[in-house]
Amino acid sequence: CRVRPAVDGEPVKSGRLVALDVAGPIDPVVAPAFHLLQAKPLLRVLAQLLDRGFRTQRLVAQLEQTGRIRRTVQPARLVGRAYSFPLTDRERVGAARA
Repeated sequence: CRVRPAVDGEPVKSGRLVALDVAGPIDPVVAPAFHLLQAKPLLRVLAQLLDRGFRTQRLVAQLEQTGRIRRTVQPARLVGRAYSFPLTDRERVGAARA
């Protein structure tokens, strides 16, 4: 785990989330939130609120970049565009349902 709450006796106020220095690759979906915590320890609620807005967008972008889903435009609507994100490989779905 790369994040934990601070405890009494540390230079950071107790209860704030702190980022740990751990070797190895970091998941690109959670990387922005982790880098935010590296810059400044935050209260858990504030960290969740800041991360919540962009988590879905980062996840979709990562899945598109790795080729697991593709973006398709839905038929014309009166206002705005609607997208769907079908899987590119249905093999994993079959295994998960089995």
